[in-house]
Order: sequence, then C-alpha cells, then structure tokens
Amino acid sequence: MTIHVTPIPSTIDLTTPAFTLGETNTAGDTGAAVASNSTLLAFDGTLPGPVGTSATGVAAVSARRDHIHGPGTAAVVDFQRFTTDGTWTKPDGVTTVVVQICGGGGGGGGGAVGISGTECGGGGGGGGSYSSFQFDADDLAATATITAGSAGTAGAAGSSSVGGDGGVGGDTTFNDGAGCSVTGYGGGGGKGGQSETSGGGGGGGGNGSAGSSGTAGAAGSGNGGNGGLPIDQGATQGDRAGDGGAAGGATELDAYRASNGGGGGGGGARSNPAGKGGGSLRGAGGGGGGGGGGGAGTDNQAGGAWGEFLVGGGGAAGVLAVNDGAGSPGDDNPYGCGDGGGGACRGVSGAAGNGGSPGGAGGGGGGGNSAGGPGGAGSAGSVRVWSW
Repeated sequence: MTIHVTPIPSTIDLTTPAFTLGETNTAGDTGAAVASNSTLLAFDGTLPGPVGTSATGVAAVSARRDHIHGPGTAAVVDFQRFTTDGTWTKPDGVTTVVVQICGGGGGGGGGAVGISGTECGGGGGGGGSYSSFQFDADDLAATATITAGSAGTAGAAGSSSVGGDGGVGGDTTFNDGAGCSVTGYGGGGGKGGQSETSGGGGGGGGNGSAGSSGTAGAAGSGNGGNGGLPIDQGATQGDRAGDGGAAGGATELDAYRASNGGGGGGGGARSNPAGKGGGSLRGAGGGGGGGGGGGAGTDNQAGGAWGEFLVGGGGAAGVLAVNDGAGSPGDDNPYGCGDGGGGACRGVSGAAGNGGSPGGAGGGGGGGNSAGGPGGAGSAGSVRVWSW
C-alpha cells in the first residue's frame, strides 16, 4: 500500500510593510511577503508650502518637500535711450545687447528774397539713416561711448536774394573701444532758394555714408542731393529698398523713399507746388520743400514720415492764414526715428518746421518772400540700447 502525504503549508505572519522611498529600485528579502491589499505610504496629509517659503512635511514620506519652492526668474529687459552724448554701461548678468541708431537730420534751406513771382523756396533736409546690430554681451566692453549726431542747422532767411543752405546732419556712433562699433549717418542739407531758382532737397543718409546736400542749378532748376551709400550695382539714385539713403527731390519734385536709410528732402517751389519729403520704413523722414514763386499760398509741402514707404505724412505744410505760414515740426517716435518737418508758405515770414526731435529727421524748406523765410532745423540723432 502506498501512502501519499501532502505537506501542509505553514502560516506566514504578515506585518505592516516597511518601505523606503529612494531614487532607485532595490529588491527586498526573499522571504518577505506583502498582502495584496497593503497601502504604500508615499505621501502624508501635509500640503506643500506657498511658493518661496520653506517646505513642510517629512522627506521620507512626502514628495521631496524638504526643499524651497523658489519663484521662477523672468528675463528683465534693460532699455536705455540716448539723445545726447553719453556713456552706456553694460548691465550685470545680460547675455544679449541690441543697438539701434539714427543719424542726425539735415536742415532745410532758407527761402529766397525777391519780388513776387521770383522768390523761390528752399529744399527740405534729408533724414538720417537707421542701423541695428545684435551683440553677445560678452563681446562688448563694460562701457561704450555714445555720440549723438548733431542736428543739421536751418538755412537762414534770404539775404541779397539768396536763402541760406541747410547744414548736413552729423553721424551717430556707439563705440565700446574694443572693436564693436555701430554708426548711423546723417542726412544732407536742403539748398537755399535763389531768385528764379528753387533749392533741391538733401539726400537721406545711408548705412555707408551721409547723404549729400541739394543744389541750385542753372535755368531755374535745383537738383536733389544723392542718398548715402550703399547703392546697388547698376542702380540709379532714387528710392532705396536696402540700406542706402533716398535721393532728395529736384525743383518742385517729391523726394524719394527708403527702407533703412533716411528719406530725401522735397524740392523747393518755383512756379508750381514744392515736393513732399520722402518717408522711410526704419530711417528718419526728410523735410518738405518750401513754397515760392508764383504758386498759391499752399504750394509748400509736408515732410516725410518714419515707418512709411511713402512721400508726405510727416510734419504738415504751413497754411497761409495760420501762424504766418510756418510749417509744422515732425513728430518724435521714442522707439523709432523722427518725421520730417513741413515746408513754409511763400510770401510770409513763417519758418519751416523742424525735424521730429531727437529722431534724426530733416527740416522743412523755407518759403520765398520779400524778406525770405528760414528753413527748419534737422533733429539730432539718437541711440537705443536693449539688453537682456
């Protein structure tokens, strides 16, 4: 007879599990057993503390609450605008620096003195160019020298039948003295009006050179100044879609427009309406031409606007019955360049509008009359520095 004996398993005593929270999995003892309805104690009932305060709870049974919950650190942007000469100091802890520059605006030419029908208006001044560069903060020295381009002087009212020429705007620079430098070039001055010949508008500054001043040619024709470099190979002076400055307007012609360079100044009036100042998408606007000759009292024109690839739209042209026909100044745009000043009416002594200050805009042309009207001053250049 065969007897089969079935072993009776022994009873295993289960105790409360003693788990340890850690960063890696570790096998327990081979003889340990856990009831299927056991609870793994991983969290206690204590809520995390507010952000920025000491944590509460016990690390062994809580979700790593033995540390400080610090607030997030947002990037802080430092912005500085310079409208006069000065020194930029690099903020602590920044990694990127962006420098934006506007060159100085050219002054408008003064109006001529003459008998009715012969006194001609001055040309508007050209706008300063716009330049922008981004640097790694570590590549810049601790400080940089800022030079704000000077405003082009206003052409004086006519004397001995000839109006004074507007001055060329100065160049604006940011230079850390260690090889990092940015320059914005100034706009050309408007030509003063003469008897029977109006002044041409100044050319806008480019990213390679300043604009040239307008001229007064023979046989009653003034010529606009050339825009500053660069000029695409094979291109002629005129509108600029790149970094070059726009050309100024000839007698009674609108100026040209620019993208990064300055807008040209409008040509002065002789016997027909003057030319409007040229606008620029990023550079400063040129001044409007001054009235003169046998045209109507509103034959002067508006200055060019910043942010617009158009003519006009800046400082308004003077109105005969308002403020002695003076042109309106252009607007300053704190985060951009300025608008060109409006031209003055003929036959009255009001001055042309100044360029929007301090954004590098061109001044308007003065109106011709029996005493001559002064042109408008250009505006000084500016520098904007963003760091984060």
